[in-house]
Amino acid sequence: MTEKGFTLIEMAIVLAIIGLIVAGIVKSTTLIDSARAKNVLTQATALIDAQHSYYERNRRYAGDLNNDAQIDFSAYTAVSFDGEAGSSNDADYSFNELKDMGLIKSDISNSEIASTVNEGQMHFSGDEITDSAGNKTPVNMVIITSETCSAAFQLEMALDGTQPDGTGSASTGSVRQVIDGKLAVSGSWTSSGTSCVSDGSVDTSSLTTIAVIF
Repeated sequence: MTEKGFTLIEMAIVLAIIGLIVAGIVKSTTLIDSARAKNVLTQATALIDAQHSYYERNRRYAGDLNNDAQIDFSAYTAVSFDGEAGSSNDADYSFNELKDMGLIKSDISNSEIASTVNEGQMHFSGDEITDSAGNKTPVNMVIITSETCSAAFQLEMALDGTQPDGTGSASTGSVRQVIDGKLAVSGSWTSSGTSCVSDGSVDTSSLTTIAVIF
């Protein structure tokens, strides 16, 4: 019995099929990542809309108990939600006040509301931005910790209309990168040395911290 190997044409067909399968997997993964990033955008936007609605009714943002135009809680790092707001400087406070007004779901925990599909976390925070002249302006933000750079890029393009590699994209506008517990003061999301760049190449799956100013 004579053994017969693959012909060049058969090998080409097999390689073409393998290429199509691999391309399909890559495309599927890209679509999934894009969908997840858009989900984070939707979630952040919903929380900001809830804060705007709260402000329209109360002339202050939820969590700003001393009514100084700045949410009292000020952390840029991940926080623990227990549902109880022991003091004004508590991440739960903003969520609880929004729940009391029926602006976010009250039948699920604050930690569930804060969790993103990429296993990141959102919370409200207030701070002051100092300009070059030394003038301080209170700002309120949704802080998104342990989130993918893919989501950061999606937020940047959707809310600021700027490409992630645009000059100052991570340090201007409403969407900013948080570096070492502070808002970035210069650079783009794809600048060398940022968490979205690994070994000189952009890595959209890397994790970063995002501030969305509203």
